[in-house]
Amino acid sequence: MNIKTAVRLLVASALAGASFVGSAEAQTQGNLTPKHRIGGSYFFQQVPPPPPAPKPEAAKPATAATLAGKWEVSVETANGAMPASLDIRADPKDAKKITGTISSQAGEAAFEGEVMDGKMSVWFKMNANGTEISVTLAGAPQKDGSMAGTLNFGQGEIPWTAIREKK
Repeated sequence: MNIKTAVRLLVASALAGASFVGSAEAQTQGNLTPKHRIGGSYFFQQVPPPPPAPKPEAAKPATAATLAGKWEVSVETANGAMPASLDIRADPKDAKKITGTISSQAGEAAFEGEVMDGKMSVWFKMNANGTEISVTLAGAPQKDGSMAGTLNFGQGEIPWTAIREKK
């Protein structure tokens, strides 16, 4: 390439807002696309990078109203999974308060609780072989729409999961 051609290419690239890149560099330029090939060298134009992928929407934090309904619960005991059902009702006067019932092979109990910062906590008393025990069930919604958490009955925490009953 003679000096006259090189000057013309540099002036043209400056006017076009693009850059002049030799053919050896052409393959290393990730955000440049070929515009013209002149005498063994390439004239490239700047291409903006693709926009970032949209971030998935964060799940809305749980409220008493969004948790209201019937849930099929599985409590992971030492003897295997124990099924239970949870019927949650939102308090119309207090957006944080929930009430309801929990039923399992151990019996049925009324509970009360609250939803704060997207997490649910309920507490109730259960009769276990003539002894009344206090139970706390804490958990939060998961990305897939289920809930998960721990159940504490005074002898350690055990995990539980729940899915909303199908109508």
